[in-house]
Amino acid sequence: MAAADNRLPEHTHGLGVVVDGEARFYPKGAIAGGVEDRWGARVLRVGVDPRDGIPRATWADGGAPMQLFARWYGFSYTYPGCGVFGG
Repeated sequence: MAAADNRLPEHTHGLGVVVDGEARFYPKGAIAGGVEDRWGARVLRVGVDPRDGIPRATWADGGAPMQLFARWYGFSYTYPGCGVFGG
């Protein structure tokens, strides 16, 4: 098993997004008010649904990428070297 990625506390909840082999983690606290993030030519809207508290992502032009509601340690072990939104 690889060494732990200490960029975030291991139990940080967030949304992991994977598009064309590129992975990025959005900590739940950083997206609470909703954010937009550019992935190449597309804009990803990421936020926390107030009805259930679960983070979700959708493309501004429609559809949704592959996404996982996860803790940092699990996502970072699965996608080593992934990006971290806001960091």
